[in-house]
Amino acid sequence: MDEEIKKKAKVHISFNLSADGPVLVSSGSKNSIHPERPDNMFLRGMDKGKECYVIPGSSIKGIVKHYLYTIYTDEQIDKLFGYTAKENNLKSCICFYDAYADMDTIRSTIRYSTAVGSVSQSAKTGSLNNLEAVTAGNFKCNIVLKNVTDDEIKMILNAIEAIDVGMIFIGGKVSRGFGKMKVNDFKMILSKGYDENLTPIPCGSYESLQNAVKQYESR
Repeated sequence: MDEEIKKKAKVHISFNLSADGPVLVSSGSKNSIHPERPDNMFLRGMDKGKECYVIPGSSIKGIVKHYLYTIYTDEQIDKLFGYTAKENNLKSCICFYDAYADMDTIRSTIRYSTAVGSVSQSAKTGSLNNLEAVTAGNFKCNIVLKNVTDDEIKMILNAIEAIDVGMIFIGGKVSRGFGKMKVNDFKMILSKGYDENLTPIPCGSYESLQNAVKQYESR
């Protein structure tokens, strides 16, 4: 990547996270307001004035960062994700946005769960609760990077591919087979600025996840 372009460029990555089995991103609180809804509801947010399921960008960031620590050095991770320390701070070069569901594609189900006693190995009395899980449908995911190197872009592409092949799971209950998602409708645009309508001016794009990874691995 040309150095002058790199200093000004932003890398816009967008794709769908598509449920490949049950996915649970819990709201974290018991439902006591709506008796017709499950005990543990899928996290909800507002998108264009309508309530919909959402996967927080902070959750995606945390999962991706944890995975990258298994491959790259702390120094490489800190340079991309930033850090806060008593001595100095380093600003992050990457932003993960909340992934809102396309509710027209979403299918959900209710799963039942109960706690098991460590001694009795039987269900604890009164511990039965139900969980709302998404079994199919798309969440629109967006990531923006700025002032990054080709190797740092490759780091994120590798993490996205890890989600697609089932090495990274999203949400909770992963030990019970929850959280597997596929990546589709992947797009990556390298923007070198904005036009008079504030539309990104592309200087490169990739329409396929596999082709994008291959492109950067071949450099």
